[in-house]
Amino acid sequence: MEINDLPEPMDLPLADSVAPIAKKSAHMPAVKSASGAAPESGLAELMRENIKWSREIYSQNKKIKRRLTVMAVGSYVKLVLIIAPIILAILYLPSLLEKTLGSFNEIFGNAGTDAAGLGGILSNGFNFNLNDIISNLSPEQLEAAQKALPQSQP
Repeated sequence: MEINDLPEPMDLPLADSVAPIAKKSAHMPAVKSASGAAPESGLAELMRENIKWSREIYSQNKKIKRRLTVMAVGSYVKLVLIIAPIILAILYLPSLLEKTLGSFNEIFGNAGTDAAGLGGILSNGFNFNLNDIISNLSPEQLEAAQKALPQSQP
């Protein structure tokens, strides 16, 4: 008998209807029915169906437990994948930003009259004089900039 061949739980007789049969069969001798089978055979059949249903429920519970375990592990993995980059960003981002802003401050220097480095440029806008920027460049930086410019052909 296949699992799909089993009756639905609502099709099975209620436990109240089984109890009187069990009580009668315990006190009375086995009486043959018209078909020649003893009344206990109905109870035995119900027990077999109950065992089949119990096995089916047990296998479903095993599957559910396995899925819940996978879901719990998956939620921890998601949590790590979300929280780990945030923690790494908190630890390493300030030093990276400091280095980056330091290189910008070297390039822009104290451009403009009221500007104090990159912070002043960002707060006051890009109101600066090109001569102020060039005066803050080292000779090596000026040579590199000249080499990078295309040579004009007359």
